[in-house]
Amino acid sequence: MPATLQNALLWNAYARVYDWGVNGIGSKTVGAGYVPYAEMMGKAVNHVSRSRADRLLDLGCGTGNFPKALRTNGWGGQYFGVDSSPAMLSRAKGKNQDSRDAFFCETFEQFTGRGVKKNGQYDVVSALNSLYVLTDKAQIVSVLNGIREHLVDGGQFMASILHEIDPENMLRAQFGLPRTEPKNDMASALKLGFSHDPLLTLRLFLPGVITKILGASSNTLLDKATWTRLIESAGLVIDDAAGYYGGANYGEPLPGTFFLAHKA
Repeated sequence: MPATLQNALLWNAYARVYDWGVNGIGSKTVGAGYVPYAEMMGKAVNHVSRSRADRLLDLGCGTGNFPKALRTNGWGGQYFGVDSSPAMLSRAKGKNQDSRDAFFCETFEQFTGRGVKKNGQYDVVSALNSLYVLTDKAQIVSVLNGIREHLVDGGQFMASILHEIDPENMLRAQFGLPRTEPKNDMASALKLGFSHDPLLTLRLFLPGVITKILGASSNTLLDKATWTRLIESAGLVIDDAAGYYGGANYGEPLPGTFFLAHKA
């Protein structure tokens, strides 16, 4: 099966189960099913609220949890979401009916590479747990340069970046347990999960497996220092780079870095 078709099918499946992991089955509350995800989303929402942004571009909007969280928090600006998965966008549009929201089915490079004439510039560009889909450094640099072009002077770039695959510590963060030495051991993670919350572990298992498969096609699980250099090479000034326990499920990398930068 061609990789592009395989990934398309995986994203379609991922769209169906993603919210089970982060929000919980049957829940309409963003982050209700996974504490680290809720904390990451809360950090992003608070930053947008403090920035008083009128226009926000969200790269990799997925199932639309971020715009829903923004609206729930009372944000009144214009939101533009970009994702290359029609299945993800279908769910995003279904849960976000605000007339100020717009969604585009494009890759990051397609959107950021075509200039700003069609949609103008933005006060904030966000990429929450999404840049790991880029497959090489040249592609990352291209997208980061496009992001800078799309920002107004002084505009802010906000990104949660995933670094390493560490399933056990993702579960430990969910259960409030102390962090242990990183190890990519699914069996150990499942043993821990079933001993604490079997139902939650089962709910997270499928999206976790899909994330690992998708991540295997990418070589961009880069460390914090490398991402710092890449962001700065695009002419963005980093204001903060705090660690966080983000990710949608135990299959995603831990720890991560929440970057805040601006266009000088």
